Amino acid sequence: MNIDNFIYAHHKAVWVRMFRGPLNIARRFCRKYRIILGEKIGLPVPREFTMKLEWLKHFDKNPLMPEYADKVEVKRHMSKIIGDEFLIKTLGVYDKASEIDFDKLPNKFVLKTNNASGTNIIVADKSKLDIDSAREKLDLWLKQKFGEKEHEWQYLQIKPKILCEEFIETEDGELSDFKFFCLNGKVRFAWKDIGRFTKNKARAIFDAGWNRIPMTLFTRNYEGDVPKPKNYEKMVEIAEKISQPFKEVRVDLYNVDGKIYFGETTFFSGDLFFRPRKYNKIWGDMLDLGIERRSER
Repeated sequence: MNIDNFIYAHHKAVWVRMFRGPLNIARRFCRKYRIILGEKIGLPVPREFTMKLEWLKHFDKNPLMPEYADKVEVKRHMSKIIGDEFLIKTLGVYDKASEIDFDKLPNKFVLKTNNASGTNIIVADKSKLDIDSAREKLDLWLKQKFGEKEHEWQYLQIKPKILCEEFIETEDGELSDFKFFCLNGKVRFAWKDIGRFTKNKARAIFDAGWNRIPMTLFTRNYEGDVPKPKNYEKMVEIAEKISQPFKEVRVDLYNVDGKIYFGETTFFSGDLFFRPRKYNKIWGDMLDLGIERRSER
């Protein structure tokens, strides 16, 4: 089995567990890269985007990261930075699922935990919701230590809560979600998922000028055309404004028929799934950790 097939065949969590044990950070850092990609990496100056993300996980402890990763707390920051007009309405915040009064919620809404990724319950019709199952799922998510396996320390600093938000959608029912990769305060890349919640999900990736890039990241490449969204330049402006305190952050924005909404901020997004792999180096060249210049002195 070649290395590309190996990476696709095994989930990240499998090989992350291989590196638990007495190895120090630097040795684990190099060994993981060598075994998975079959290439050597030197310290202390990583070059590829993948390894720069690993460096950031272990050595960049920006105190704002937990607050921006917290889906409840980040709204306080966004209110000051970009304004309330770009925020999805909050319908409630709860410490446990039993506190949710479903009778008082509208017919459509979204429930999510604030301290993880992918822990969402999208309710398009409340009459079809299994409330007991939803409560059980939310309470289970609250107990999870998300980020521990991947060394994403920012999630472990968050006090778990449940966030209920207004349901937003376009006229055709397809929510347009755009993800902006910001490196050193500038949007460098963006992607849009097509069929986001289906088995046929595909992804289109662009540079900052909305020029298509022939690459994949995590999932298959979308073959069709993806029109530039309304107010795209404003979306870039908002993403860059949000990203200023960080070396690397992904800013997710929704575009509902030209109306822009803030979604979330995510750190350390990218990892090993660049195809073709040359883009690992191309992206890495655009991310300045601030250690390259020191190493050359």
